[in-house]
Amino acid sequence: MERIGRRRRSRWLVLLVVLAAAAIGGFFAYQFWFSDSGSNEETFNTYRVTTTTMRSTVTTSGEARAMEEILLSFGIAGRVSSVGVELGDEVKGELRGGGARR
Repeated sequence: MERIGRRRRSRWLVLLVVLAAAAIGGFFAYQFWFSDSGSNEETFNTYRVTTTTMRSTVTTSGEARAMEEILLSFGIAGRVSSVGVELGDEVKGELRGGGARR
């Protein structure tokens, strides 16, 4: 009976040694293939930047309302002889009419 117990112990010991060797070998294999070799240099991926034309169209329907309404009243009647801006121009400051005079 004592012999059977020794065989089981020796099999477990051999299995434990084989597993430990596999774990240690796996650790060193991992360090070899996946390690950065101990260098402190950072790795960068570089890409060439190009320009392209992108177009996007949005179609919707609805109703536009003014956020603020103002009642305009003029003391004199006349015609607008010119408009000094184009559609889409940004206007800063005060606009002064140059066509109609009092």
